[in-house]
Amino acid sequence: MPPFPNFVGGSYIAQSPLQDNEQTINFYVEPVEGPSGKAQFVLYPTPGVESVGSAGVASSGRASFAMDGRAFVVIGSGFYEDSLNGALTPLNPALPMDVDTYPATISTNGDGGVQLFITSGNNGYIYDLGSGVFSLVRTGGTRIGAHLDGYFIALDADISTFYLSDLLDGTTWDSTQWAQRSIQPDPWISLAVFGRFLWLFGEQTSEVWEDTGAFPFPFEPHPSGLVDFGIAAPFSPA
Repeated sequence: MPPFPNFVGGSYIAQSPLQDNEQTINFYVEPVEGPSGKAQFVLYPTPGVESVGSAGVASSGRASFAMDGRAFVVIGSGFYEDSLNGALTPLNPALPMDVDTYPATISTNGDGGVQLFITSGNNGYIYDLGSGVFSLVRTGGTRIGAHLDGYFIALDADISTFYLSDLLDGTTWDSTQWAQRSIQPDPWISLAVFGRFLWLFGEQTSEVWEDTGAFPFPFEPHPSGLVDFGIAAPFSPA
């Protein structure tokens, strides 16, 4: 028998410290499954993170995106390319983005449009991957962004409406290309693209839309019906 039986194990703080006052800090307990182990349990340090670079600003990361060997991040009001070795190159030094209490989002229209669509502070921005030009394309009404079938999509969570950019061109937004929620009264507060479908989440119910190619507005509700579940955290759908 070990000299200190049950020395390594779980921890528990009871309501009364006289009953149990154990606490494990920065370690987790792993039981040894094999019969030949030297102990029944072992303590391992918790996984952590390693700092590999800094933007040199007193702000936290708000969005990240990687594709085709390139990576981009939003930190505070800045938009950066991450060289993946710790170096961050600012891409919008002359046009800081607006910032609010919400995260930012980044999406792309791929090789067809060669653009990134960034939402921050309820505004929309485009970064042209070819020319390197960063520009403001939407003022207000742009809480969350996404991409589907060549269109950038912007959600105005204040009035439960989503907007479409021109096909493969996020710098142009036709004022007639929008849809507002009407199937149920709870407002859309989040959106996400899964596969070929656009999911629009309300507080209590949600809808699935698809690109049917209809004219003049190409997106329509999917005929499968309504989803009787909503979302409480708008930036969490997965």
